[in-house]
Amino acid sequence: MAASSSRGLDRHRVIPAGTCTIAFGKAGAEPCRERNVFIEVDRPRRIVFQSTMFMVEDGRNIDTTVTATFEDRGGRTLLTIVQTFA
Repeated sequence: MAASSSRGLDRHRVIPAGTCTIAFGKAGAEPCRERNVFIEVDRPRRIVFQSTMFMVEDGRNIDTTVTATFEDRGGRTLLTIVQTFA
């Protein structure tokens, strides 16, 4: 999936070593950018990715690891997200 705008989802590949780049922020201002690298994809149970978010206002990076697990609960899905900061 690809988008050409300066805001929103630029690229998205949910495979190990695949990437997802997101741009966001106030209209008319330089966007903050988040780059995610998928390190584990175990469909349909679990996705793990490392994220680096560049914050325009102070020039710093925020690094995190996100684990999303999906558990069947009788036809419904329990989503659990754990985010750890480096």
